[in-house]
Order: sequence, then C-alpha cells, then structure tokens
Amino acid sequence: MDVQGFEDKVIKGGCRTIAQSKIIITEVEFHELYEGQVLFDGIYDQLGKLGFSFKGIISTSLNPNDGLPLFADAVFIRQS
Repeated sequence: MDVQGFEDKVIKGGCRTIAQSKIIITEVEFHELYEGQVLFDGIYDQLGKLGFSFKGIISTSLNPNDGLPLFADAVFIRQS
C-alpha cells in the first residue's frame, strides 16, 4: 500500500478487505512528508489493533542530508 500519506485512512476504510488479508505491505514514514499524515507508530498501532504484528522492513529510503530513514516498506502479518 503506497497512498502518499493516506495509509491510515485506507486502513480505516478498508476493514473488510483487511479482515481477509494475512499480510500487509505498506509504506510507512518516519518523518512527516505529507501534512497531517500518520507516521510509523500510528500505523503500527492501527494494524496491531486489527490483529497484525510488525515483522520487518523490505526497503528503506534515507534522507540524503543526514542519512536517517525517511520512509520504508513495512511488512505486517496477521497473528494466528
């Protein structure tokens, strides 16, 4: 899921689809790139409440100025 800062809204609006999913791969930001967006911690909490656990990062994009992570593709798997 890569929806330019609207990940939290897609999760809220896609509950039926998410309820049928076993794995979610979504872009998460660590610093605000889009005004008012929910960052990693919020997505982590939101998906955790839906029964998913964070399993890791597939890829990360770093800030060229300081080398810190800007955003990444995160993997969440439904807990059994």
